[in-house]
Amino acid sequence: MSKLFGTAGIRGDILTKVTPELALKVGASLASHLGNTGDVMVGHDNRTSSKMIEAAVTAGLLSGGFNVALIGLAPLPVLAFQTKMRQMHAGVMITASHNPPTDNGLKCFTNEGMEYIPEEEETLEHMIMTGTYRGVSWDRLGRVTALYDAKEEYIEAVLSKGAPLRRRIKVVVDCANGTTSEVTPVLLRRMGCEVLAINDHLNGSFPGRPLEPSPENLHVLSHIVRGTHADVGIAHDGDGDRLAIIDERGRFVLNDRVIALFAKRALEKLKEGFVITSIDTSFYIDWIVDKLGGTVERTRLGKIHVSLREKRQAVLAAEPWKIIDPRWGLWGDGIYSAARIVEMLDESGKNVTQLFA
Repeated sequence: MSKLFGTAGIRGDILTKVTPELALKVGASLASHLGNTGDVMVGHDNRTSSKMIEAAVTAGLLSGGFNVALIGLAPLPVLAFQTKMRQMHAGVMITASHNPPTDNGLKCFTNEGMEYIPEEEETLEHMIMTGTYRGVSWDRLGRVTALYDAKEEYIEAVLSKGAPLRRRIKVVVDCANGTTSEVTPVLLRRMGCEVLAINDHLNGSFPGRPLEPSPENLHVLSHIVRGTHADVGIAHDGDGDRLAIIDERGRFVLNDRVIALFAKRALEKLKEGFVITSIDTSFYIDWIVDKLGGTVERTRLGKIHVSLREKRQAVLAAEPWKIIDPRWGLWGDGIYSAARIVEMLDESGKNVTQLFA
């Protein structure tokens, strides 16, 4: 039974679990696991403890001979994207996603931007728990560089995947006081949307609302969408791998319907393939996928990336709130998904209710 890693990396209270001491060991173990030479990218969310954990994990990586590229404060999709694009050996995201502000966490990514699977996490955990990670001599220590344009490069890459909008779509974006505050509103405005952003000031106490973008936490967003006659509402969690949709009447769009829509779009273009989803989703997805000649494969919650690694022909991998489009990248990306929803509205000429009908 795993003592450290859960369904999404390591998460927990900074006094009792995700301490600087643990972060140091994670960095050293990851460096040792990867052969004590190479390059790792490190990013973090805006929790009050994140810079502290960043310093500790960086020290561990340096002690193991790895060069560390720091992208600083950034959403998780930016870290995964840059890890792949800059051909890093691995990436480390410091985030506790939708956990309370008392917590923090560490999530490791492969050179393709995919979350570590359980076998890789078990290897790291064994090293951490037994202290079998190796350091390097003074003349082989890693070095630190800082990247200042990581978010801008990500925005440009998302923009390059779509055409200019033909109509001005009004979007209300709820950033939950998290890392998407500096990315999603900027991206949507540059796509040509009229954007009203709420909870878009960075605050590690997350005062705007609880971080999980569930229906009970999005009443304010729903009210503002109705009151401003917006076309759509978009909500994120703390680090931007999750997405929730509010329709033009202020109603929460069920997660299964969001997954089904993305599956439908993918299969319409690719004609066949696997759609990977978690066991807590409904057969509404199967109904859509079967009609379009695809096949649904279910896996346990939090492990859709495990099945994705086994089935590279998958056209989509998704669980509630989290969409992975393999044609874009092998990570959950709520920001990229938001851009695609806006494009679907623009291309179809429909409103949200009609788009999901």
